[in-house]
Amino acid sequence: MIHIINAGHGDCLLIDINDTLILIDAGPKKFKVRRELIASIQSIINKRDIDIAIVTHLDDDHIGGFEGLISAGVCIKQVLFNHILKIPIVSNQPQNKKISFDQDINLQLKLHHVGIKSTPFNSDSLPIKINDIIISPISPVSSTLTSLGNEYIKKHQKKICDHKKTEASLHDYIDKITKNEDKFESDTSISNKSSIAVIVEYGEFRGLFLGDSHESDIINGLQKIKNQRPFTVVKLSHHGSHKNTSYKLIELIGDTEYIICADKTKNGHPNNITIARILSFNPSARFHFSSDNENIRNIINECHRLNFKVNATFPKNNVNSIL
Repeated sequence: MIHIINAGHGDCLLIDINDTLILIDAGPKKFKVRRELIASIQSIINKRDIDIAIVTHLDDDHIGGFEGLISAGVCIKQVLFNHILKIPIVSNQPQNKKISFDQDINLQLKLHHVGIKSTPFNSDSLPIKINDIIISPISPVSSTLTSLGNEYIKKHQKKICDHKKTEASLHDYIDKITKNEDKFESDTSISNKSSIAVIVEYGEFRGLFLGDSHESDIINGLQKIKNQRPFTVVKLSHHGSHKNTSYKLIELIGDTEYIICADKTKNGHPNNITIARILSFNPSARFHFSSDNENIRNIINECHRLNFKVNATFPKNNVNSIL
């Protein structure tokens, strides 16, 4: 079971498989979202421990809710977290100034204080095996973490946001793809590039969870894997942003179902061009959304209006639970 928890414009996924709980991100720090998210997680786990939590990267909409979750008494046995102070280029620097990486540092201090083991995890790490479940990293590469460390040292976190603009319609984007006029523009955010992306495998299940990873890193990571099997489901990178999911990546992933953690309130995520790329590859795609509002529903309604036989699931009581 995968529980896609409504984190507004943020990520929070709880995988419950073979009596094992794996949490991927915990949404933003914003009080209302955090409060409802914690209540949802507590209801799902029913006093069980979370075996592994993955902090994909340091952006608030992924890392922000972890401190509140731990303070609420949710027990986490192990955290996979490339926190800034463990990056070699940073660990040799004096740590006497508070800068823009404060949520990263504060979470690491919180984990240390409550005695939770924190383990760096990147593409060079060996897969983790727990209760016949295999968690394999495909990103980030170590050089990306070095670049992130350089940003820390310069006391400046680079954040690239799309300027608000009117999107073209699904129909127009599909037409551009058909005419081979879709020019992919890659994400440039170093914090997104530092995302932990993993493959989770158990029996016939094979899930791909991409955080906010860059398209080129995902492609490179997947191409290194031998004996590829189809993916049961993929959590699209960066809330379905047009800068993280190219048609080339969709083709490489193959026929699957798509999880999208976004509510279309920020930067238009999920972007229409991302949906159009998926529809051009699979006209009968199946989507699983973390949020349910008019803007999200309009995406599916437009797909149906254009005669695409897509299916979609939405959260009930802030949780979209899929088998």
